[in-house]
Parts: sequence; structure tokens; C-alpha cells
Amino acid sequence: MGSLTTGLKKFLQNKNTVTIVGVVLAIFVLYFAYTMRINNAINPITVPYALEQINAGTQITESMIATREVPPSMLAGDVITNMGEIVDKFSAADTVIPAGSLFFRRSVVEKEQLPANIILDYPKGYVLYNFKDKPLDLYNRLKLNVDLCDELGVSIYSFPMKYHPINDKEFFMNRDYIGKHWNRKFIRAVQAVLNSTKGKIGRGVDFFEEAFGCDVHEFMKILWMPETFIIYRRVYDEELRTRLADKYKRKTEEK
Repeated sequence: MGSLTTGLKKFLQNKNTVTIVGVVLAIFVLYFAYTMRINNAINPITVPYALEQINAGTQITESMIATREVPPSMLAGDVITNMGEIVDKFSAADTVIPAGSLFFRRSVVEKEQLPANIILDYPKGYVLYNFKDKPLDLYNRLKLNVDLCDELGVSIYSFPMKYHPINDKEFFMNRDYIGKHWNRKFIRAVQAVLNSTKGKIGRGVDFFEEAFGCDVHEFMKILWMPETFIIYRRVYDEELRTRLADKYKRKTEEK
């Protein structure tokens, strides 16, 4: 043990030997660092990219994404390398992601980060009637959408659609089906109203109330009106419309 210690001391006291060893170690460290840097620069990394153009405010689904290998030198900036950080997120409100493009963090956001007026979950929708619902249910659902337009500052378009059992052998060849809480007069009345609104209901409380009434009670009166009066209501004065609607309703109930 003593001879080993003595030999080590003599080795360290030899300046030439120490210098050579130091140079060799330095060369080894430089070579190792250089090799790692080269490998990091040339070894490809798998990253997600857009298979198709993704417009602003669009939810990004897995079918819109593929992966490919790229050199690390292409990943400067805030490129997203993990697909899990992209799927079910949204493209930013001011961003269009081109087909073939990589995904950048500034271009992919959560739904809550989007302005309400470009979220694409609820711009339009069909509103079913003549199924198990009642006329007042149709009115309330349409009114809800109109109220949401004002509350959220968005444009929601509702398209009332009459239910018809196309798979029923009794009705699939005709249009005669009438729901339990509906009658042919109510069906025709709704269609007459939709004729004046071009088949859709958008934002605007005044427009909605002019077409469907200011409440359920007035809506039911409109349903009892003759179709001509519904379509050309503005031609007649309000008092005349009310009298005719009440008279028409009484006579219908007496039958």
C-alpha cells in the first residue's frame, strides 16, 4: 500500500506526465461533448403536423393530425412535439394552421380562451316539434336560443323541423303524422310563421316576438289564427287580429 502511494506521488510530481494526462482528458471531454451535440442535431424527432388546413376557432381532432420525423434544428421556437397537447384543443382565433404545418403553442388554445362569437359548437341547430312535445315546448326552446344570443353576444340560428316517422309503415309514404299534443291546424300555423322568417330564427328579440309572440299565451293565439292572417299580420291592426284569433279559437273548441 505504501509503495502504491509513493508511486502515485512521484507520478503527480512529474509535470510532463500530468500535462499529458490533462490534455488527454480534455480531448476526451471535448470529443464526448461534440459527439452528443452532433447526435442531437442529426437524430430525427417525431412531431405532429396538420393533415389538412385548420381554420380559426376549429376543434382539432386526432383525424386532423399525423406525425413525421424532423431534424431537431427545425424545432426552433415553441413547436409542440407531443400530440396529447393538441388533440381536442382549438386553433387560436387569429390563426389558420396550413396543411403540412407543425403546431406551435401560440396557435393551439383551450376552448375557454376563444372569443364566444367564434366557438363553433352552437351556431345553428334543428329544433324538433310534433313529436312528444307540446306547442309551448317549441316556443320555449326557440325563445331560449334568442335569449342566449343576447346573453353571450353570439348568433345562434334555429331551424324548426317537423317530426315524421319515416320508418313507420303507416306514414313513410305520406306526411300525415300528427303528434299527440299537436293538430293539423297548429302544424300549418307553424309553417306559416316560418314562411315569413325564411325557415330560420336568428338573434333579435323584437323579430322573434313579432313572429312567434311575446309569450306562450300569445303564441297559442297565433296558432289559432287563419293562415292568411298569420302570414299578413302586419297588414291588419292588432285589435282585429286579437278578436279574430279569440273567435276562431272558440269556434274550434266548440266543434
